[in-house]
Amino acid sequence: MNNFKYFFLFISLVLLTALILVVIDSTIQYNHWILITLTTLSVTVIAFFIYLQWISTYSARVILIGDHYSYCEDLIKRCDNSLEGEHLRTQILPASLLETDSPRARYQLKTLKGSFFFPPRLVIAINFEQFFKANDAEKLILVTNLNRVLGLLKHNKRKQQIDLVFTQMQELSGYNEFSNQLNKSVPYSTSLPIIQQLKQNVNTTQALLDFTPSNFILFLKFRHNLSSLSTTIDGLISDLLLVSQKPKSLVYFFSL
Repeated sequence: MNNFKYFFLFISLVLLTALILVVIDSTIQYNHWILITLTTLSVTVIAFFIYLQWISTYSARVILIGDHYSYCEDLIKRCDNSLEGEHLRTQILPASLLETDSPRARYQLKTLKGSFFFPPRLVIAINFEQFFKANDAEKLILVTNLNRVLGLLKHNKRKQQIDLVFTQMQELSGYNEFSNQLNKSVPYSTSLPIIQQLKQNVNTTQALLDFTPSNFILFLKFRHNLSSLSTTIDGLISDLLLVSQKPKSLVYFFSL
């Protein structure tokens, strides 16, 4: 549901309450305007409380933008265990809204942005293998589309979590071996270079002990390519203006 529907419902409740009170007032002999005013305020507060409870229960908690596949809910749950369970409400942004800029698309995006009081978490999913191999023009188109969509979905005056998820990482040679040495429960921050965080989170000596020679070579190959991978990721973070995002945006790497 969008904010207009909630606002319309709230106003309807207030008007209905006011109408009932006017009818009651017309049936009594004396005007008790103070009582009526207090009653109106009380009912308005109750109606507003019901409105907040409603939107917190039924509005989308997560909006998934970008790469779509059949395991989208698994992706969301792996980002944050607190999102698991029956209350997981994920709104998947259609690809047409990401790729098309038109008055109709902008209107649909505004209806999906969720409640101002309970802004949804925005999760940008990027197929990293495709993005890393894309040319500059293709990357520019994606970044432009993402920035346009984020501009329409964000509640600028509210703290809203915006995270970046890179999928299909297993397609990169050596990633599986490298990731086996990572603490997978720790997401990465957008405020520090990714290469710095990855190197701090991996133990090359332990990898030498754990892997066979062929697997260790794959591990070293991926580690050697961290510089170019990090440059690509950090560039995307900068282009999406997530470096200074508050609350801090998080970066995840998944083999999905």
